[in-house]
Amino acid sequence: MVYPANRCVFNYVPCDNDFEVDFSKFLDRAEDVEAFSKIVPKMGFFVEYRDSQGNLRLYYPDFIILTKDGEHLILETKGRVDVDVEYKDKRIKLWCEDATRLTNSKWIFKRVDQEYFEKYRFKGIKELISTLENNR
Repeated sequence: MVYPANRCVFNYVPCDNDFEVDFSKFLDRAEDVEAFSKIVPKMGFFVEYRDSQGNLRLYYPDFIILTKDGEHLILETKGRVDVDVEYKDKRIKLWCEDATRLTNSKWIFKRVDQEYFEKYRFKGIKELISTLENNR
C-alpha cells in the first residue's frame, strides 16, 4: 500500500496497514506539519534496544515529522501493544534526549495508539499529542 502525499519528502508513503494510510493522510493535511516521511528499513534509521528477554534488537519507528515550528517528532503508530513496546518506547525516548542535546534541535517521541487516534478529529500534530497525553 502507498499513499501519494504532498508533504512527504518522497512522492509516496509506503504503508504497512490501513492505520498507517489514515495517519499519513492526517499528516498530509495537519496544519502544523512541515514535512514527514515513513521510516523504512532501507533508510537505515533504527535504534537498538533490549527486549523483555534481554536480547539486543533493532527498532524501526514508523514516522519522522518536522513541524512548522522546527521540532522533530518520531512517531510510532500502534494498533496492538505487545510485551516489548515499553522497552522500545524507553529506548527511543533516550535517543531523542541525546539527539536534542547533540543537535540543539528539539526531538520528541510519541506513540499514537490506534484507538485514541480514531476517537477524535485533529487539526494538527500538536493537538493530537496534547490529547494523547491527557488520555494516558
